[in-house]
Amino acid sequence: MTANRLPDVYLSITDYGLGILPGGSAGIIAKVGVSSKGKENTIALLSDSDQIVPNFGSGVLVDSLADSFTGGSKTIYAVRAAADIPGTISEVVKTAAEGDTSTLKVESASKPLDAYDVIVEITGSGALNAASFRYSLDGGSSYSDRITVPSTGKYTLADTGLEMTFTGDFIAGTVWKFQTTAPQASVGNIIAAVQVLLDSALTYECIHVCGESDPAVWTALDVLAKQAEADYRYCYIEADAPYKSGNQTTDEWVQYLSNARANFASTRVGVCAAFGTVVDMLTGKQVVRNLHGIIRGQIATLKRQESPGAVEKGGLNGVVNIQPADLNNAQILALDNAGFTTVRKFIGLNGIYITNGRMMSENGSDYEQEENRRVMDHSCELVRSQALKKVKSGIPAEGPKALEAFLSHALNSQIGEGEIISGTVVIPDDQDVWSTSKIKTKIRIVPVPIMREIEIDIGFENPYLTTEAEG
Repeated sequence: MTANRLPDVYLSITDYGLGILPGGSAGIIAKVGVSSKGKENTIALLSDSDQIVPNFGSGVLVDSLADSFTGGSKTIYAVRAAADIPGTISEVVKTAAEGDTSTLKVESASKPLDAYDVIVEITGSGALNAASFRYSLDGGSSYSDRITVPSTGKYTLADTGLEMTFTGDFIAGTVWKFQTTAPQASVGNIIAAVQVLLDSALTYECIHVCGESDPAVWTALDVLAKQAEADYRYCYIEADAPYKSGNQTTDEWVQYLSNARANFASTRVGVCAAFGTVVDMLTGKQVVRNLHGIIRGQIATLKRQESPGAVEKGGLNGVVNIQPADLNNAQILALDNAGFTTVRKFIGLNGIYITNGRMMSENGSDYEQEENRRVMDHSCELVRSQALKKVKSGIPAEGPKALEAFLSHALNSQIGEGEIISGTVVIPDDQDVWSTSKIKTKIRIVPVPIMREIEIDIGFENPYLTTEAEG
């Protein structure tokens, strides 16, 4: 009996006996991008597409969020980046009906909230407060109702940041056209928004930076991803490649991207160069944009070990066709070999498929393919979580081999889920823990092999000749 307490039954409750491992972050993505509303550098949790517009209005972040829900995402963390690079407005080009002397100006104070392809068409002749017009923001795919030209001549295009001024007398059939670019965030503001996610306690697999980017952005993202790894946050960052400019041929665009890639490499940054015509979930309109949002949504539905390009998983939701329209398989292969995520078609199959989920690693890296990045990051999370439970613990009498079995439990869970083929933990016996207070451990993982190609030898055979030869 202990002298300093009364006789009784004393219980000591232990923990970690069930070997429960962290749930992980499979399928959870985070997004950073510019939008027209929402508090900047603040994380919003979205679980339904109906939450997008009330939280963020319009912009590249909104488009990408809608696409990812179309692709299959269930949970997305989103951060509005501060837009410090204003959108631009092109020259207004007029095609006048005979006798029309009117003018249309877009106010210099206008600040476009997104990229628009604007058409303004006079539908009824007359002066101010008598003539009528309609407008399109998507190059003519859809139009507004007929609107009377205001008596002041000024008209605001709702939720676009654009104000137009009409003057003169109008003749039906007169058309004005102009384009805008979306506002953008500088590299510094992108870094600030991404850092908000990295500093949070939330768990996710990937951060998607929405909107066109260049090697300067990719390099900054690589620095952030490497620092996150050093801080034991195992995630990767995805960016969007720029689309070809108006005067670029498709060959020139492919060469431009290949040259940009030649000066950059990272095992934790991926860049998507897949573009297509998509059906916008929020508007129902067909628009051309980077397919990264839909691709990220589809990847969110896959197990970590599954290739994003797995044909058996089906084509991408909501994609009508590939853009540029003249993009061919040789150009797709060039972009794939350069490390970009792309899309393709298969003869004999309907739909559009991911070619490969790519990381921008050096050739020969274990992390050229996104599925390897996902699996290894999960292994690191599980093994570290398990090993933390033994930090500053004494080595049991049976020696370091006991720790081998303890750490192997983390890998066994991945084996049981089919995420890896096998995993081995090796702790050498000849370690002087007394003087170093350190245990060195080596872990090796066998990933699931992916059949990227299937070679088939097929031909005719004469059974009579075969039998005769055997006789």
